[in-house]
Amino acid sequence: MTSSATAGKSVGERPEVMHPHQRVPLGLLFADRVTAAEALDLIISRARSGLGGYVVTPNVDHVCVAAEHIEFRRAHRAAFLSLVDGTPLLWLAKLSGKSLPEKISGSDLVVPVARRAAADGLRVAMFGASPDSSLRAYQELMKQFPSLNIVAREYPVYHPAPRGSELETELEAALQRTQAAQPDVVFVAMGTPNQELFMSEFCDRMPALFLGIGAGLDFLAGNKVRAPKWAQTLGVEWLVRLAQEPRRMWRRYLVRDMAFFSIAPRQILRMRLKKTS
Repeated sequence: MTSSATAGKSVGERPEVMHPHQRVPLGLLFADRVTAAEALDLIISRARSGLGGYVVTPNVDHVCVAAEHIEFRRAHRAAFLSLVDGTPLLWLAKLSGKSLPEKISGSDLVVPVARRAAADGLRVAMFGASPDSSLRAYQELMKQFPSLNIVAREYPVYHPAPRGSELETELEAALQRTQAAQPDVVFVAMGTPNQELFMSEFCDRMPALFLGIGAGLDFLAGNKVRAPKWAQTLGVEWLVRLAQEPRRMWRRYLVRDMAFFSIAPRQILRMRLKKTS
């Protein structure tokens, strides 16, 4: 990659961020003890400040990936804000004696952040998802918030390695265009772990706040259907996603995320022993 693309610190060199609010352990990750309203205020305040940084939203899959992926753990821990995304993680935190107020997913933040950005005159960029989802999500946001200033839409492919490929050249060009547009907020719609690694690697390229939203643009575009509230409340949102995309999601939910059933009991036991010691 060109020298400008590597100007920021690597994932391994990025220091952990100091947080004024309490961080609750989730396996080898953490979530900040904030409500959705508090999180929204923190995001908008940070976007106005020009200090940059990024927001992660750990879910069960993140906890399982973090157990084996040190760069992913470092990316999470260096985030400006970490918001719990998943009812099972709320249960884990409560059983560990460190409860969290509520579930806050990245995809649920897209519309509230866009609403506040439109009201405050903040500039928004969209990075990731498919070209079709990006366009449809853009159209939906503009329909809801005509005054919203979306200054860039990019959807390059990102992989942490290998370097020196044609895809990397496309990524660099997309980053330069986004940087030139001078956004205040960047919606980042990529899969795990690429989304978090991307934000950690490139957030230093511009003073915008990067917000990881996962499938948020796909949901907004109507290209994917969000699980109903009852499924989210019961902690079975994953079953809905698996039913919708079995060929793509089966390995994540039925293989990788099975590690959660060993991670969770260990944390609960460790936290309870710590409390009684």
